[in-house]
Amino acid sequence: MDADEPGPVRSAPEEPAVPAEPEVSEAEAPGTPEAPGKPEAPAGSEAPADPEPPSNPPPLETPAVAVPAASELVELTLASVELSPEGLHPATGTVSLVDLAAGGHLDIVMARADAVLVQEALSGTLAPRPRAHDLLLAAVAALSGAVTGVTLVERRPGGVYVASVRVLRPDGSVAELDARPSDALNVALRSPGAALRADRALIEVPPN
Repeated sequence: MDADEPGPVRSAPEEPAVPAEPEVSEAEAPGTPEAPGKPEAPAGSEAPADPEPPSNPPPLETPAVAVPAASELVELTLASVELSPEGLHPATGTVSLVDLAAGGHLDIVMARADAVLVQEALSGTLAPRPRAHDLLLAAVAALSGAVTGVTLVERRPGGVYVASVRVLRPDGSVAELDARPSDALNVALRSPGAALRADRALIEVPPN
């Protein structure tokens, strides 16, 4: 063989074929799961409306009591407080109110604990911590109001009395609040200048 004669040509080995990836449709393609949303309303029905934010509650109505006309009222003064002996059941106290102009009087029996508070107010004794009546007066003052008087307005069957606490609002209007006589008296005695009055029909006037 001549040196210039080409020899047999060898071809390079072929690379193995890479198998093609199977095509996946969009419906079958895995992806990031969607966040759950609101359930769809059935066909033909309206989707429920979003709840409205809560509004401010309506103002509380002030319990009121009918107070007789001024011409039917008499001014009273607290005269004395008598307490039942300790250990006696039921424990009571009697608060005596007098009409200095006509000489009449009105006695109110209440729980002994309430009568003790009346006695403390009458003597000017100060509690180390605010009591309920002190808290009420502080709340009225904080709202720029003032307690101007207390009225005993009615005596119901069984000897139960009904009283009213008169509160002057900042706008000049007046509220008459229903109250127990024991609470009303304790509020009045702790309110400088508050008037203490009663329906004339409740006063026992001694015979001439």
